Amino acid sequence: MYMKLKRLWHTQTQLFAAIWTFVWGFGLLLAFQNCAGMGDAGSNPLYSSYMGSYCLGVNCGKDLNSAIIRTSVTEVLIDNGADSADCNAANCFDIGGFCETGGYSGSVFIYQWTLVGGVAQTEVRVPASCDDNGRFNFRVHIPPGFDRTKSHSLRIYMKVIDENRSELINPSGTNAWNYSVRARS
Repeated sequence: MYMKLKRLWHTQTQLFAAIWTFVWGFGLLLAFQNCAGMGDAGSNPLYSSYMGSYCLGVNCGKDLNSAIIRTSVTEVLIDNGADSADCNAANCFDIGGFCETGGYSGSVFIYQWTLVGGVAQTEVRVPASCDDNGRFNFRVHIPPGFDRTKSHSLRIYMKVIDENRSELINPSGTNAWNYSVRARS
């Protein structure tokens, strides 16, 4: 009888130790779990926690004045190399930042160069949009005739797309951003 009780006690102790180890390990794992990734909405300066608390998705009230883009960069320096058909640091660069579509279901980005002398180039549509985390990123190509000894202007802007696939633009201009672009000296 004594041996049966001793085995039963030993088995229960092992079971308790196994359960305790599992609970302790799981608790430790949860304590160090980082659920907020780099791309969460909280890292976007345009994110409104007030709006997000009661309104999610494209069924929210649409506000064209809330279609905004923002970046912290106002000047772009490119390499002082020769023109080439290849995309390299002398011929193209990436632009990115934060965006908000104002409750509209989609967006499209466009850029336009204005070279020295005020000559506006043709607008270029790019395959980019405001992603679910409120960010955008696309590649800009240097236009022909770009004088690398002067500073030029680059304007990017976002149009939002409504349910009828119509492209709309924010009348207040907060959906646009201007850059000064020049070659490194």
